[in-house]
Amino acid sequence: MTARFAPALALVAALGAVASGAACNAIVGNGDIEFVTEAGARDATAGEEMPAQPEAAVAEASVEEGEAEAPEAGEPPDAGLAVDAGCEAGGKACAGSCVAFDDPGYGCGPTHCSPCELLNAVAGCGTPDGGVDGGALSCDVAICKTGHADCNGTPLDGCETDITADLYNCGTCGHDCTRLPNVAGNVSCEAGICTFDDSACARGYGICSTNPDDGCDTSFSDSSHCGGCTTSCSTSLPDCSTTGNVATPFVCTSGCAPGLSPCGASCVDEQTDPNHCGGCTAQCPAVTGGTATCLGGGSCGFTCNANDHLCGTGSGASCAANNDPNNCGVGAACGKCAAPANANPTCTGGTTCGYACIPGAHACGTACVLNDDPNNCGSLCGTDCPGPTQGNGVASCDGNVCAIACGEGQSLCGSACVNEQTDASNCGHCGQACGSGQACSGGQCVCNAASCAAGCCDASGTCQTAALFAPCSAGDGNACVTDCPAAIPEAQSLVLWLVGDTYVSDAAVWTDQSGHADATCSSCPSASAGALNGHATVSFDGSSFFALGDPGGIYQSTAFTVLLVAAPDPGAASNAQLLALSDGAGNTLSLQRSSGDPDLLLQLLSGANDGSLVATGGWSGSAEFVAAEVSSTGALLTAGSSAVTGDVGTPADVDYDASYLGTAPASQGLNYIGQVAEVLVFDTALSSASIASVESYLSMRYALP
Repeated sequence: MTARFAPALALVAALGAVASGAACNAIVGNGDIEFVTEAGARDATAGEEMPAQPEAAVAEASVEEGEAEAPEAGEPPDAGLAVDAGCEAGGKACAGSCVAFDDPGYGCGPTHCSPCELLNAVAGCGTPDGGVDGGALSCDVAICKTGHADCNGTPLDGCETDITADLYNCGTCGHDCTRLPNVAGNVSCEAGICTFDDSACARGYGICSTNPDDGCDTSFSDSSHCGGCTTSCSTSLPDCSTTGNVATPFVCTSGCAPGLSPCGASCVDEQTDPNHCGGCTAQCPAVTGGTATCLGGGSCGFTCNANDHLCGTGSGASCAANNDPNNCGVGAACGKCAAPANANPTCTGGTTCGYACIPGAHACGTACVLNDDPNNCGSLCGTDCPGPTQGNGVASCDGNVCAIACGEGQSLCGSACVNEQTDASNCGHCGQACGSGQACSGGQCVCNAASCAAGCCDASGTCQTAALFAPCSAGDGNACVTDCPAAIPEAQSLVLWLVGDTYVSDAAVWTDQSGHADATCSSCPSASAGALNGHATVSFDGSSFFALGDPGGIYQSTAFTVLLVAAPDPGAASNAQLLALSDGAGNTLSLQRSSGDPDLLLQLLSGANDGSLVATGGWSGSAEFVAAEVSSTGALLTAGSSAVTGDVGTPADVDYDASYLGTAPASQGLNYIGQVAEVLVFDTALSSASIASVESYLSMRYALP
């Protein structure tokens, strides 16, 4: 009797064609490899990581050949959607246009542009961890092609299993035709159905069920099915006896023939029957992948089924599936197959070891290399993807496309990795170049005082090109006039103007830009070129200082305003003197450290009018704007973010002709340590508007916070 089975199977179906999409381009050819380059908005280019699914799964929907197609991967968007400054949330730039993170036509997630191309499947974008962040998205199987399924749960190789013919995944994943009950012979998978006939049944069994999953379901040594599904022994011939005849192995008899033993209603050969081996109740144990045998004298054994092989010897022997790479080879030769990195071992026919590269890898010689290996990009071997032409980055491979992965804080512009926050040629986004004299700061083009010919920027932040200080002294409305000190109403009261850019330590002179009297030194500070926003500073080491000249009694006044840019060193001595205007007879106006605290002190010593103000944190070591003013109407002290006002008295009406920068007047001790970039002294009280104007000039010139 021959039986073939065709149970109703709910086969998963899908489109016949695998969805594909255009990779990010423009590109330059490299054999079969494509190289992604910038086109408009910055392309996402990092390597792709595919998550393993927790269990094999196939889409429930079915799309038969010729029926309406499932949703295709997204078509390239209209070029008008591209935005220079970047894409909106949930989008990325590919091929110069903005596309959604979840468009499989451009990869999935925020960092890829190569399309999801999955074998025998329509691709989608999945979130294996259930998250909603675009970073969790990866290429996933949306629908499998008819007759295929994703049985290994790894989206990278799509729907890799042909469930119409796979012996171990027949009709659905995990449906193993080699493990059907009492089927010992050849079995196959045809059109998704386990197929076998009576000849495949173990000795003493036959097929009576219409469900192939029941295998050889019926014992033909039983009197109710003696030799056949419908043969029941009568009362006159109640016993079912084995005959030893292959054509008619069991017949109904009355009593048992010689050599057979009665076991219930069956007459059995206890020397050969594995269900009664040496006795009616002595059943040989079942063997996975094999059929129990009785060798005589009550000794049990087994033979391996047609799709299994003997593994091991003696008491340790067992039957192993012919595709089991952990038990490959016959008998004593049975062992575990080895595989190179990025590969899974295989076993063919139960005897021959091999290996298959994992999804996302391909064979190169005897090795399996990852598809995103920049030295073996895509399916090719020996490909050398180039790195960036500029900046910090490495060559990468996005699917089968050579790409560049830029380092943290850098973006790919063309083939270069740049910091769009600071790169003047790509400020804010690729291709946005700043103008002459401008720098890129925070992704915005701003005036760069260090590179301006005049050394300053005007009120609109535009770099001007007039000669250094000339616009300020000319007062003609050109560069920096609105901010420079010579343009304010009280400019005629400017008695000292020292600028770090003009100091030459070897000359022992610091030129006074106001034209009155230069500062001189015998133990001279050093100059630090370009130390503060591209401008020089003067460095005091605790042993150097300047004497301030006083031709014509220019320092005789009852009101002073001092404006400067300095970075006092917290390592300076307690009460260290930054600037001291003195007559040498006890009348002094000084800026100094407040004892040993990190504070700046404005002190007036003039008999009964002694007084002081303290700016907290004004001696912290950071470059800062300092403003100090003393007059009969009050005093103010500003240092960085600290500002205080009060009444410290009125300076004595004397000539402060014993004045110093960086030391105490009387002893030339308590010397200053730190940097000074610029000093301005007015022999009058400036208006608040004028102080703000000079502060604006200094802050922009030295990039103060």
